[in-house]
Amino acid sequence: GFFPFPVERTIIWNRQMAKELVEIFDVSPDKMVLAGYPRLKLLRNSGTIEGPEDYLRRLGLGQYRRFVLHTASYAELTRGRPGAAPEEYRMIRDVAAALTETLPPDTCILVRLHPFSQAADEEIFSGLERLHVFVPGRQDRYVERVMSQEDEIHLSAQLKFSECVISMASTITIDALSLGRPVINVRFDPTGPEGSQGMIRRFYAYNHFRDLLAQVKPPVATELCEVVAFVQRCMAGDRDPAADLDAFERLYVPRDSASYPQIVRRTVEDLLGAPAPDAARAR
Repeated sequence: GFFPFPVERTIIWNRQMAKELVEIFDVSPDKMVLAGYPRLKLLRNSGTIEGPEDYLRRLGLGQYRRFVLHTASYAELTRGRPGAAPEEYRMIRDVAAALTETLPPDTCILVRLHPFSQAADEEIFSGLERLHVFVPGRQDRYVERVMSQEDEIHLSAQLKFSECVISMASTITIDALSLGRPVINVRFDPTGPEGSQGMIRRFYAYNHFRDLLAQVKPPVATELCEVVAFVQRCMAGDRDPAADLDAFERLYVPRDSASYPQIVRRTVEDLLGAPAPDAARAR
């Protein structure tokens, strides 16, 4: 991307953004305002949901007490050809099949799809015991759904009350670490000869996620067995995020992120209250 016009201030989330603005766009540091991660307040609000059992009952899954959350990115990023299932979905199926053999009977796998998913793609998950699909967004499903306040509460509950989170090069990693939750990223392709080898692994070379991994060091699985071992550890009660949370706070989610609205408002008010350039020159 690029800036087609000059701006008085650029409001940014974190120091990593500041670094990229300087290196990529040559923006002067004195033109930036660090406001924190805007989603933090939303992520902390799980409404009246009291815990995993309460949440699962509300989803109609009252037969379970616990759940593992597996989040999916935008399906078209890993769709090899029209009509084929996304490679990420095939990988999620592999993970779910392996986990089902090890999870206790009171635990299910909740697969959270991207809001812009396609209904036909869910077929790939059919026949898997204890796997349940959740699609966020407006209930006229699969039409560029917009996240409502209720959807944000679902996301908060899924992150806060899951045993752990499995993801693939997604901002869900930042969301999970913001709440101090254990999250692992999968960096391997699905099994079978029909897959497009390397389609999933390629995301980890992109600068935004490459930098996150290098600086914060969250767990990454390069083999299926590593995901299973991670989930087993979390199920046993060890839910240490196993990431450098000091670096995460310093670079990605500043401690004062809850003040994001106030910082933005103060910045705008300061700019609106400043004298116009012509008036300043006249003085």
